[in-house]
Formats: sequence, C-alpha cells, structure tokens
Amino acid sequence: MLQDDTSLPPILLPDPETGMIFARVLDGTGGARAIDWDEASQWQPADPSETLWLHLDRTVESVDDWLRDELGISEATVEALVSNQTRPRAFREGDTLVTLLRGINFNPNAEPEDMVSLQIWATSDRVISLRRRILQAPRDVLEQLHRGAGPKNAGDLLTEIIEQLVAKMGGSIIDMNDRIDELEE
Repeated sequence: MLQDDTSLPPILLPDPETGMIFARVLDGTGGARAIDWDEASQWQPADPSETLWLHLDRTVESVDDWLRDELGISEATVEALVSNQTRPRAFREGDTLVTLLRGINFNPNAEPEDMVSLQIWATSDRVISLRRRILQAPRDVLEQLHRGAGPKNAGDLLTEIIEQLVAKMGGSIIDMNDRIDELEE
C-alpha cells in the first residue's frame, strides 16, 4: 500500500494483512518519501540523515509477530505496544524509547474523554507508531511532511507527535472550561 506523495486521502486505512497505515522515510530536511510494506519491513538507512516512520494498526494480528520476529523487540515490550492496557508511560530499553500516550478522541460519535492511545517505539533512525483507533496527531504530522515542513529526524518526529497531542488536548480543555463557565452562569 503506497500512498500518493502529493495528497492524502481523507482517511488512512490499514492494510488488513500487514497493519501498515503508512510508511515514510524522512529526508532530514522536513520532507519524506512514501514507501511500501516490502521496503518498510526490511528498511535500513541508506544515508545517516534518513529516518523511517512506520505507522501501524496494532489490531492486525501479524503486527505483534513482525515486531517480535523481525525487529527483535522483547516479548514484554511487544505486549506493551499492542496491549489494550494503555496507561500512559515511557521507558527505555537499551537504545530504544518506548512511549504509550493518549490523545483526545475526535472520531465521529465519540466522547472527547474517551481517550485514544498511541504507542511508539523509537530508535535514533526508526519510529514505529501504533494505534487501534484513528488519532489526528499522526495525520497532522504526515501533512507537515507532505508540505516539506515536517520533522527532520526521529527526535523531531517524536517531539512533534507529542506536541500535536498536547495542543489538541489543550484546546479541548479550554473548550470544556468555557462550557463549565457557561453552566455556572
């Protein structure tokens, strides 16, 4: 499943066999190129400035096997990445950072307090993000990359995803506070 580099479809759907929603190789200057599953699953940096971002649907059964068998991620970490127990936390495993985050649920017919989780496994040149339900933050960062104004490396990518989650959360909190103020009056 290779996405067109010039425009994004309204909804990014996962490949039912691999779980891949999208894969991009960051070019180190704020842009990225789309790659398919075959290239993403076997990816090795051709240049030190490259970073792989692979966004997966963690509900697809083959995802946990691929994480364990192909990337060599420990069983405990794979369980944290694909589990429905999504208490926010972060931990290091060698040279890898694992973060389990939550964002506001903006999906149709959803309650904002019904948070959506995003799990991330990141090294210096590879970021694997996993979701069960649609979350806006990864798509927003992907749009930045399509404009050539996105993150330049793995650290920037992780920071931008977190900043997007926090910004959306802040906006929802302000809206809720405004509503509470109206109710009090």
